[in-house]
Amino acid sequence: MKIKSQKNAMWLFFSSVKLSVFLLFTLALVSVFGTIIAQGQSIEYYKSTFGHLWGTVIPLIGMDDTYHSFWYRLLMGLLSLNIIVCSIDRLFATWSIIFPKTHTVKANRFRNKPDRQIFNARSTMTQLRDPIRLFLSKKWTHFELFSTDTGFYCYGETGRKSRLGVYAVHVSILLMITGGIIGSFFGFDGYIQISEGESTNYLVIGQNQKIELPFTIQCDDFSVSYYDNGTPSEFKSILTLKRDNKTFFTRPILVNHPLRYEGINIFQSSYGLLTPEYRQKLPETVVLFFQNPKTRLSYPVKGKLNERVPLPEGKGFLPFKIIRHPIALVVIIWGRH
Repeated sequence: MKIKSQKNAMWLFFSSVKLSVFLLFTLALVSVFGTIIAQGQSIEYYKSTFGHLWGTVIPLIGMDDTYHSFWYRLLMGLLSLNIIVCSIDRLFATWSIIFPKTHTVKANRFRNKPDRQIFNARSTMTQLRDPIRLFLSKKWTHFELFSTDTGFYCYGETGRKSRLGVYAVHVSILLMITGGIIGSFFGFDGYIQISEGESTNYLVIGQNQKIELPFTIQCDDFSVSYYDNGTPSEFKSILTLKRDNKTFFTRPILVNHPLRYEGINIFQSSYGLLTPEYRQKLPETVVLFFQNPKTRLSYPVKGKLNERVPLPEGKGFLPFKIIRHPIALVVIIWGRH
């Protein structure tokens, strides 16, 4: 009896709706902290941002990598178990309602309802039976008419299978949680910084860990469009994926429009200034061609960087100076959506 009581207590605990609310609230709260707190930073960063105490606690409890932490996976596992037990616990009662073997109707249940209606008919019971059957059978999906010693009564209902909708919701939640757990174990997310014309075949996870990709990503072009007030409205990169020095396709990527290939999602997260390494590769001498729109004459203008060169036809001077050069900052995520 003691073992049975313990089993019942455990079953009641995991079939509790209060447990579902608690787990959902906890996961939502933790996800908020995981979004607010920068992930994958050094302990020095957390100490300088949150102070010595919390800067030490955050990496200690795994908040620096929230979605891969043991306790976050445990919360998702407990929520999955809670949903499964709740579904099983209520399935048999729901099934008996959707597919009843017999219908039991108590007349007093309807006589005592405040919205009941009573009317007198001049027709006999036999004359009323068929018209009522025909009318109500069109209104209700499940309709039956039963005879009694004093007359007859009708039983009907609609939307019976809609009670299965909650199980469809439960299955969809379990699929999302399963995908999240699989992604937390086998997935990864990191970033790479690629300048225009450059390519790479690895990404950086956390601070220094590098993962080699099964292909090479090359940034062919980058462009930014602006609103009238000067703020960026859209930035786009043209990426080429290569393998064994062979190009297999070229695609543009925009913010919230990633490139997906072999389970790897390539997102464009931001852009920034030209890196010092790329600056060193720029030529010292630049040649630009100017064309007069009226005469259609073209003029080559040759000059060195950081110098002012005269424009054709005495139109002034042009400084050859690299102020900023955009780069694509790409985030690679595998096993997540």
